[in-house]
Amino acid sequence: MTYLPKRKAARILLLNKNNDILMVKYEEEIFIDPSRPEIKDYWVLPGGGLEAGESFEEAASRELNEETGIRAKIGQWIWTCRPKLLHNGVLTKHEQHFF
Repeated sequence: MTYLPKRKAARILLLNKNNDILMVKYEEEIFIDPSRPEIKDYWVLPGGGLEAGESFEEAASRELNEETGIRAKIGQWIWTCRPKLLHNGVLTKHEQHFF
């Protein structure tokens, strides 16, 4: 079994009164999904990696504010996914909690 570095992250599913979802667009010169190297632009929910000693909920709140300027009460944890994606050019096993 090959060891992959791990990265924990929190993502926020933020809806407005019309149920529109807020997403952030990234345009990269590198690819993040080894199975889809042609994809250079991609949309993701706001969020990002946990800092040392930070809970998933704390990271969700901090990342939402850093990326959007929005301060909001973080709701309940609704889903987890564990994709293998490139992070800084290294294949990494992600654990993403969605709120």
